[in-house]
Amino acid sequence: MAEQTGVMDYLAWRGDLTFERDPWNAVDGVLLSILAYEDLGDAAASEEGIRLHLIQPDTLPPASHERRREMLLAMAQTERFRNMLVYRQVNDVDPERDIQFSAVTCEIPGLGTIIAYRGTDKTVVGWKEDFMMSYESPVPAQSAALEYLNLTASRTRGPMYLVGHSKGGNLALYAASHAQTDIRQRIVSIGSYDGPGLDDETIASEGYLDIQPRIQSMIPQGSIVGQLMNYTPNYTIVHSSSLGWISQHDLFSWAVLGNHLVQENETTKTSQIMDQTVHEWLKSCSAEDRRTFIEVAFSMLEDKETEEKDMNSRLQGALASLKSIDAETRKTMSQLFKKLLSIGASRYVETMFQKPLSQVAGDLLSRLYNNKEESTHES
Repeated sequence: MAEQTGVMDYLAWRGDLTFERDPWNAVDGVLLSILAYEDLGDAAASEEGIRLHLIQPDTLPPASHERRREMLLAMAQTERFRNMLVYRQVNDVDPERDIQFSAVTCEIPGLGTIIAYRGTDKTVVGWKEDFMMSYESPVPAQSAALEYLNLTASRTRGPMYLVGHSKGGNLALYAASHAQTDIRQRIVSIGSYDGPGLDDETIASEGYLDIQPRIQSMIPQGSIVGQLMNYTPNYTIVHSSSLGWISQHDLFSWAVLGNHLVQENETTKTSQIMDQTVHEWLKSCSAEDRRTFIEVAFSMLEDKETEEKDMNSRLQGALASLKSIDAETRKTMSQLFKKLLSIGASRYVETMFQKPLSQVAGDLLSRLYNNKEESTHES
């Protein structure tokens, strides 16, 4: 059996194959989803764009991620991607408007146009907007994603592909679902790589039902993010070489074999427990409760005094500032958090023991009682 590798090995071993020789596949979608995270420079932000092999490393902003920069340079040296045109890269991050949106358009000769939507960055507003999806639709980034698709479609012809990792996958699904019919008909596939799902209204829409057969939803075996909201039920589970669910969210950890991602049969117990817990908790909370929870939590994280601190420092500051919240709001926050813990404990017991919590508790009490009886008789 061939050895499992990652996306960098895919470039090294199969980068000499053009799309005419080896058609578009999910690994290509993963690569462009990773590429969307990097600032590709002023030329890539223009309408004219730049061919990938013409990008000079010394003209780019400092690398935000060394492996991504290494991947960009490797892609530029392959026959498969070197002539890819990248253009109209945007990066709109504004806490005042609660938006974190970024995307880039890529054109590959003989294939078509690919829009790669960026996932959540390290900004607080980016994470806040993710959580806003639990009570609001569309969030600003989703509206921007649809607008970006419409503009790109109006200026191009032929097949289109939409891809995105994490929040970027959600944006790709949302934009495709809400696009006009003539645009949807041009979309060959929508790749969502560990991206959260959509709201109830979008899932029930004509547009979503139209694109559903073309959705390629992929999650790692320990997925948490990709099973939030109304995720696409027909997802493919991908093997990740990492152990923790956070590190499995990293696309560099996803295993590749030839020109496809290595599949697993099922998600981990932890992933199943988190999936059940979050969905039950969201169903038990009103939209207003969710709004209160998110607004209060992120208002503390956005405290100006912690603006330059890392996320751990922000969390510590947020817990300290909880005391300053009015009593009624603090009570609501406490009730919602207790409910989350209670549901999580129940789902953990039921998943690990394959029995309802009440039955497990009953069995435990019965066993304790019988042991006590036996001890009494022996005495």
